[in-house]
Amino acid sequence: MLQPWLFVGFSGHRELADPKLIAERVRDVLRQLGERTGAPLAAVSSVAKGADTIFAETAAELKLPWTLVLPFPVEEFRKDFNKPVEQADWQRVERLLPRSLRTLIESPVGLRPEAYNDCGIRTVDECDVLLAVWNGQKSTDKRGGTGDIVEYAREIQKPMIWIDPVTGATTEERCERLPTSKQSTTASEKTGEGSALLKATFDHFSNLAKRQRPWAINLNLSLVVLHQLAIITAIAALIWTQQGWLTEPAGWLKVTFLLVALVLPWFLGHAHKDWLNNRIRAEICRSATAIWPLHQAEEIFPTLRLPVYAGLQRSLLLLRLLSPPASPDLQEARSAYETDRVVGQLNYYRDHAETAARQGRSLRWIAGLCTAVAIVTGIVVTTHVVSKTSYPYVKFLSLVLPLVAAALLAAIAALDTERRSARYREMAAFLERARTQIQHTSTWTGLRRVVAEVERTLLLEIWEWYSVVRFSTKQH
Repeated sequence: MLQPWLFVGFSGHRELADPKLIAERVRDVLRQLGERTGAPLAAVSSVAKGADTIFAETAAELKLPWTLVLPFPVEEFRKDFNKPVEQADWQRVERLLPRSLRTLIESPVGLRPEAYNDCGIRTVDECDVLLAVWNGQKSTDKRGGTGDIVEYAREIQKPMIWIDPVTGATTEERCERLPTSKQSTTASEKTGEGSALLKATFDHFSNLAKRQRPWAINLNLSLVVLHQLAIITAIAALIWTQQGWLTEPAGWLKVTFLLVALVLPWFLGHAHKDWLNNRIRAEICRSATAIWPLHQAEEIFPTLRLPVYAGLQRSLLLLRLLSPPASPDLQEARSAYETDRVVGQLNYYRDHAETAARQGRSLRWIAGLCTAVAIVTGIVVTTHVVSKTSYPYVKFLSLVLPLVAAALLAAIAALDTERRSARYREMAAFLERARTQIQHTSTWTGLRRVVAEVERTLLLEIWEWYSVVRFSTKQH
């Protein structure tokens, strides 16, 4: 499966007293990051003179995939190297430009300090860890300096390593947050595998989620049921007080139910979280699989990022850039996306909307029946139609059935039947409209626009599900 890249962003000063020392330290830090995390590295930086160029050259030397972030288009950016003494610096930049797998441009033209500031901010946003060559001082003369970029990285709690430009000493901040992996996969082993590697990654996460699902689903509902069983057991012991054989075992059974309810979140909480994470990773990979064959699919990928999972989505985009498929025919791509993605999801949401509605109706009907029977038995007991001692089960039912009804209503909430039924019908209607739009598109631009809207909506739906299910069980 795909092991996500560790994206290393960079910011640094233009004027350096000892460029060779900085180049050596940058190379050392990059190698140490690779060894520490076990992840293949990818570089993100601009190519201003000085430290930026050194970082980009080091990334080229280490054969790291490189995302270039520019404040302006190349023609405008070139104006910052107009002085005769800067021609050699520009020649170094020109040799690097063709290495970029992806180029992000912040502004067509405009105020230069502001554009450089946004360029640095974008670099931080696109990376997992920031590497900076910084003198430890705040930027004072103009916006967009390394001090401003470091301050932003600190504000958003980004892991960072900064190198003193004079001594070469390194300082780490929040690097304990960096992911670690025991996998030995390298970037070179990934490139060229393309869609096959994507499929293997999807299968991996999907299979994990399927195995974890039976242990993790409906944890809240399980806790409700266990507490209700404890109460019902206690009620039975109080009603049948003359039955000595029942009293003591009922007490222990009640305690057992409560103990299981207490420790269940500790045992299944981790499985529940893993199930949610693997399910949403599988859906992200499913979305990437649908987009993968499209012409200029890399234009769609960046619009689909979800919180927490941006690293995986960046890696999927990088994999697509490193090993793009053969250019497909427009009609063929349109038909395949409609059939394999839209129709498949349309059928899924239609079926599950009906299932959720049917499930909710059944639970409500049974809850209502329990309430009705509880009313009847309550009246019978209260009016002394039957003897409490001769017919203790009637009193038992009058006390227990309201608890069963409450448990069933709690099940409706835990299973989220009302929201799922309404939301899935909305999703089915949206996909039906998208299907018609796809059938009438006649250009790649039009198809990409509809696909981006469909994938964004599908991923936001899975993110909403993830948020509801995860945070509804926050107690564990």
